[in-house]
Amino acid sequence: MTIKIEAQALNVMVKAQLAALLEVSAYPKPGNVHRLRDRWGKRFEHFAAGSIAIGPAIREAFIRGYKAWIHGDLSSVRVGRLIEKAIKLQLQAHSAGNTHLGVIMLFIPIAASTPIWIAEGKEIFDLGSIVLKVVKASTSDDANALIKAIKLIKPSGLGRPPKGLPDASKGQKTSLSLYEVLEASSKWDGVAEELITGLKMSLSVGLPTLIETYEKTRDVNIAIVHCFLKLLSEKPDTFIARSVGLTISPYAPIDKAVRLGLAEAKRISGRAREALEAGGLTTSIGRKLVEELDKELEYKGPTHNPGTTADLTAASIFLALLSGFKML
Repeated sequence: MTIKIEAQALNVMVKAQLAALLEVSAYPKPGNVHRLRDRWGKRFEHFAAGSIAIGPAIREAFIRGYKAWIHGDLSSVRVGRLIEKAIKLQLQAHSAGNTHLGVIMLFIPIAASTPIWIAEGKEIFDLGSIVLKVVKASTSDDANALIKAIKLIKPSGLGRPPKGLPDASKGQKTSLSLYEVLEASSKWDGVAEELITGLKMSLSVGLPTLIETYEKTRDVNIAIVHCFLKLLSEKPDTFIARSVGLTISPYAPIDKAVRLGLAEAKRISGRAREALEAGGLTTSIGRKLVEELDKELEYKGPTHNPGTTADLTAASIFLALLSGFKML
């Protein structure tokens, strides 16, 4: 391996760690842990530790992506195994359980796709199509590695999968490829949907909002919070929909649970839209609305954590940094 590839891999690793750290640091992101608020047994420091811990897996993803491109075999990236490795690294870093599953599921394919994107000299908005190719090249080995990782990290809000899909909480094996599992899961999971659509929300909503807001305000915190609010306003958070739905019908299959909780998720999206339309953090009225939403979601408990939106926000920051955009 050339020194140049190693240097690029380390550069991408640092950008991934920085993106994860910037996302969790921004405040107030309604319903999320941030630098001024710990929530439900998870502290800001847990997220900071996890953000750093995933670095080696990101570096390896870049290198494996480069080798796969050179050899013309994208399945050799082994995306699922890299996700599993990153999960184990995150769990070793702190004792608070899941803090980065969604971020890891997004960052690993992005990092593996980046050397191809660099080599082809394309625009940042073309990276999504490469991510999709990498995910489509996945195998059942990747799917089973992801299932092992999910069982290990025990995320909340999983619910019972519909017939024909493996129950990750029980570690059930599957003959489906990772792409096939994600495609089926995209009906109730926003991270899965983001991957099978080639980073649609991050590239078309999150990234432009982040850049435009920063260029107007020159304030990285405002830019990230507005990115989060814009993503939340455009797409109801699937974690909230699942979690709320499961409180209504605890034994419902996850696709039905999402339908049950969707009205509440849409209501919260409307609140985020209202805050943004009032100026968000750039006006006193907008800031008050953001802070009120933050307090409301905390009061309602862990079911009202827009965790999927946080993951998409982190991906948007990562993409901005990869594109060379400077916020610090």
